[in-house]
Amino acid sequence: MNILDEEREKRPEAVTKAQATLNSIFTSPNILQLAALLLRHFLILRQSELDAWEEDPEEWVLESAGDLVSTEGGLRTTAEALFMDLISNYKDDMFKFMGDCIQSLHRMSTHLTSNLDSDMSPNQIIFREAVYNAISLNALHLYDAIDFDDWLITVISQELSYNGPQYSPSPIFP
Repeated sequence: MNILDEEREKRPEAVTKAQATLNSIFTSPNILQLAALLLRHFLILRQSELDAWEEDPEEWVLESAGDLVSTEGGLRTTAEALFMDLISNYKDDMFKFMGDCIQSLHRMSTHLTSNLDSDMSPNQIIFREAVYNAISLNALHLYDAIDFDDWLITVISQELSYNGPQYSPSPIFP
């Protein structure tokens, strides 16, 4: 038994009150709103990150892997940690949310591959990256909730087959 458990046993009414407060705050609608807010505003790549990636991709990866120093990096890292906590503590709501995000990506990919003249908007591209980031951060928790094999076959393979106007081959992998 650790110190925290001992303190909880000493004050059961305080623990009950704290749990009731958390339950009143973290309702299903609030959890989904928070998840959407994190995904659309805090887990996205910022222009400065995109610029740094363009300048030196290897350096960007090294810096972003542990960037707690800069305000922007620290904010994103904190948002990632909160998103991971939501997934681990509110599985039912978050699994549905992530499933809906993957379906959204699938619809975007289907539209692009069937309409090669159309482009993804910058917001769609940034959203897609944020969803991929959220999935990669939580892959172990999402393993039983998402059929990764089906996702690879349906969504990822469609995105990889896209060679429309926005496609530009990597200078590293022509």
